[in-house]
Amino acid sequence: MDKISYRNSIPTKRMVIVICLLHSIFHTSAYATDKRQPQQELLDVATRFLERHYASEIKNKASGNLQLSVNPLDPRIKVKACDERVQAFWPYKPGDQRRITVGVRCDGVVRWKLYFQATMKNIKTVAVLNTHVSSGDILDAGMISMRDIDTLTLRNKSIQDASGVLGMKFKRSLRSGTVISTKHLLIPATIKRGDLVEIISGDGPVQVRAQGYAMDDGQVNELIKIKNSSSNRILQAYVIKTGYVQTVR
Repeated sequence: MDKISYRNSIPTKRMVIVICLLHSIFHTSAYATDKRQPQQELLDVATRFLERHYASEIKNKASGNLQLSVNPLDPRIKVKACDERVQAFWPYKPGDQRRITVGVRCDGVVRWKLYFQATMKNIKTVAVLNTHVSSGDILDAGMISMRDIDTLTLRNKSIQDASGVLGMKFKRSLRSGTVISTKHLLIPATIKRGDLVEIISGDGPVQVRAQGYAMDDGQVNELIKIKNSSSNRILQAYVIKTGYVQTVR
């Protein structure tokens, strides 16, 4: 009886090594295909993108305390790991600063795009009413307190230095808690009715000057009536500054 040779049926050491390498390659490939991109990495990419875009506003403390917040994705959203560096981008030009959309994409073998929603706040210390006021009330320091407010939620320009508006009258009634704006206040007249004024007529090097009395209240560049002291004529003139008016050409 012939002897059966098992030489070719027993794996050699070299064959075992090759088999192990092939198993390792296919196992790693399958793992890489199933690997997911961590959501925290994507969130960090979107956050850094916004911080770079608004870097100057963040550093400029004079314009307020700018705060950015990127909302995390729904944890159920999963994407395959990107084989290239993930990039952030603007899906469209940001308009309303309070609500911002930032895109994050993979341009590798497996392509995908995700979108993050971000919010922005600009915190400033502004004047806020701490009492109810009526039309005609005069603003004094006891009526207001300085509070930190997100000014991006305000329609009107707020007041950060209340010293310049103390003594002004309110145009209308306002509730306690209202952020004060210059639009709520009557700015004192530059020239008041009955004030003695200098009337300037003409332009350039040739000018005629006379004395008169204001017959109306007026701000700079407003047209008011003036009575010439010498002729008693009623003129119309623009307010230039305190005590001076320019007649209409």
